[in-house]
Amino acid sequence: MYVCICVCVCVCVHTQICKYIHIYINMCIHKHVYANIHAYIYIYTHTHIYIHTYTHIRTYLYIHTHISIYTEIIHT
Repeated sequence: MYVCICVCVCVCVHTQICKYIHIYINMCIHKHVYANIHAYIYIYTHTHIYIHTYTHIRTYLYIHTHISIYTEIIHT
């Protein structure tokens, strides 16, 4: 079983009108080698992409955290 936690944190401080786009890419790569009669190599890649747009007018501190948790069960 594989458990992967991807965390993306963005901290922005502005004192004016802000209008911008954040693009986050979280990627987790897990490798596992099975020590049996044959060597099995399992590679799993998880990619999460999302786009966030907003406009803000004031001084502020923006913190965003994204957590992606998933499990993968392998049957040999």
